[in-house]
Amino acid sequence: MIPPNETQMTQDNKPPSKASWLVVAVIIFLLGAVVCGTGSAAAVLFAAALTLPAVLSKRRIESGLAVILLLLCLAVGASIYAEQGFCGEYCDYLQRGKIQMAVNLLEQLKSPVERFYATQHACPTPVQIGAVTANKYVTNILLNSSNREKCLYTAVLNTNMGFPANTTLGLAYLIQSNSWSCHNKDTATTQLDPIYLPSRCKD
Repeated sequence: MIPPNETQMTQDNKPPSKASWLVVAVIIFLLGAVVCGTGSAAAVLFAAALTLPAVLSKRRIESGLAVILLLLCLAVGASIYAEQGFCGEYCDYLQRGKIQMAVNLLEQLKSPVERFYATQHACPTPVQIGAVTANKYVTNILLNSSNREKCLYTAVLNTNMGFPANTTLGLAYLIQSNSWSCHNKDTATTQLDPIYLPSRCKD
């Protein structure tokens, strides 16, 4: 027969019930999804992890509530991640890389445009100089405008690569100085957040 004091010690050392994990998960979910301003995806997904012991419970009511909370946590967590950005700095790095490739394609116009202008005194279209006008990130390059001051070329970025519709990137040949600029003050056609632009294109 187990002495009463040993029985009490065994009860005191008993691990938390699955229902108690569920209660903790609810509290963390509420803190993550409601209390923390715009929401903490990490807290919500941590709450989802805490529901797992209850999901495996043999009690149907307990298991059913846990499944509902688990699905709710996953849905809210995914929504917060979509709003706040899933990969943060890494996604910014990828975006800069895409834009750099678009700038590189535009800059291939430089020498052919300069040669054409030197002989024809006019801004050529990309077709006239046989330029490549598309790659993975650019769907087309257009001669946007031309005058005695500059030849303005605009790249239309590919929506299939995550760019919003009608997003463009500009490059201008400044005739008087015989130089090129991708600064928006010279092109007025770049529709991108400056943080993603190469340093030479930032105003």
